Amino acid sequence: MFFMNFRLGDSPGKLRTDIVLSDRNTHEVFSDKLRFIFIELPAFTNEEEECITDFERWIYVLKNMETLNRLPFKARNCLLYTSDAADEL
Repeated sequence: MFFMNFRLGDSPGKLRTDIVLSDRNTHEVFSDKLRFIFIELPAFTNEEEECITDFERWIYVLKNMETLNRLPFKARNCLLYTSDAADEL
């Protein structure tokens, strides 16, 4: 997964782009286990109070972490869950 602070192309409003690898000649998918997910942070325009899902809260924090003085209240549970899940890996 790649988090980008810039736009990939001219597709306004597209937050997530999934890329799969394929053979250039046959166009067959190389593997269903390999893919690239690009998250274009400039496409995410929600304010804190507009974030409903854990995914939206997570993206909000990633996009705004440079300017946040504190972790938004609603995002705390989301990030704690993410941290717990990472510890289990």
